Amino acid sequence: MINTLALGQRAIKGVLSSNWAPEFTFKFVLTDDDDFQIKTNMIKACFLSSKVCHNLNSDPTIDSIKIEIKKVSKKMIRNFFQLIDDELKLELNASNSETYFEIAQALGTEDIIEELNKIYDSNEKLSINNAIHRLTRKMHSKQNYSAELSLCAQNLTSLVLTDSFGCFFDREKFEILREILEVYSTIAGDPQHEHSIFTYLYENFESKEFLELASYLHLKLLHGEDISYMMQRLSEDNICSQTIQALKIFFGSETNQLMTTSSKCTKVVRMMPFTGIFDKLRNDYGGNPEKTKVIEIITTDSSRFPVSNALNYNDKTCFYNKMKSIEHTYIIFNFKSFKVSISGYELKTRIANQRYNFPKSWLIQGSNDMHSWTTLDQKNHCYDLEGANKSKYFQVKMNQQEKFQYIKYQQLSNFGGYNEQNQISLAAIEFYGNIY
Repeated sequence: MINTLALGQRAIKGVLSSNWAPEFTFKFVLTDDDDFQIKTNMIKACFLSSKVCHNLNSDPTIDSIKIEIKKVSKKMIRNFFQLIDDELKLELNASNSETYFEIAQALGTEDIIEELNKIYDSNEKLSINNAIHRLTRKMHSKQNYSAELSLCAQNLTSLVLTDSFGCFFDREKFEILREILEVYSTIAGDPQHEHSIFTYLYENFESKEFLELASYLHLKLLHGEDISYMMQRLSEDNICSQTIQALKIFFGSETNQLMTTSSKCTKVVRMMPFTGIFDKLRNDYGGNPEKTKVIEIITTDSSRFPVSNALNYNDKTCFYNKMKSIEHTYIIFNFKSFKVSISGYELKTRIANQRYNFPKSWLIQGSNDMHSWTTLDQKNHCYDLEGANKSKYFQVKMNQQEKFQYIKYQQLSNFGGYNEQNQISLAAIEFYGNIY
């Protein structure tokens, strides 16, 4: 089927209201190849691109415009320009319509974009097989795409299982899925479908984008393990209002901290960065738990950078000291009348940029007598905290159910030089788990 498309109706209105003359040369230049230039005059340039009209209205001295056209050969671009230059019309068929659409979209030839969308819609009935293609085409050309969006949302599980988004660059994939998920969130969910979509998001996006997209899912239908994976990716750098609201609904809590209390213990689950056991004790006892004597911290301290600073999460203070030797680079937390079991912990580096401030290897251990220590977690040559003002949550996978009065953070090495290994520094430390 061939459609003949007349061009330039919008551009003509702009031309008639201007004083631009045909003898003035105008150039179209490819962004990735300055040598590729198509020269015409200003009148014809306006037929080719409404962007030219808009630019000339704001600055009549403009004589060129840069265009970015991907996946189209230079021969086809020249052909597009030549056809318009000769006839001011295009003959569209199945073999060239996609290419012309890409060029028209890059140029801003609104007449072509609008007419092409009409042709597509009349020739191609909307189905799950073409929904993504039609959706992205209309998104790019700023056409109404509510029907395509609704169909994609209804069939999202099928789309992710067949990796229908695999052809897009990461940022475009994120933006497309965010729009679909906004509609999907209004549709009744299914546990198996939620898990499939969650897994796809988890495997295909970095933490910040993943958390925002996952927040549109029906979290109460997800597996417990899925929620755990989601929590592990949370940090103060990547959490957004959408994620916070979704987690509040999921946990049925209007606070930043989730706690469940039984006759035996209080369980503190990580909902936001640094809202764990120390934060709960601060709220319960009215201040920094070391200052209020709820806990005791055992280490070699310094008056300028005291260890209690590592429990102040809302300021830029930190703990730092130069110890006698690397064997003394530890912090022991004595929970006194309490015992704790640890399911995870969080560390943050100070804002100073010296490399000895960044932990590289360490141990997390528990004890009830400070003589016999049980290892809960060990990190060797870990690069997650190599840098100023970095934070990371770590899950404890060993001895999670063991109850301890003492928890020790033992730094084994930092990213500094050989003679700097006896220096220990942390902006913040927090633990999660049960308080008994």
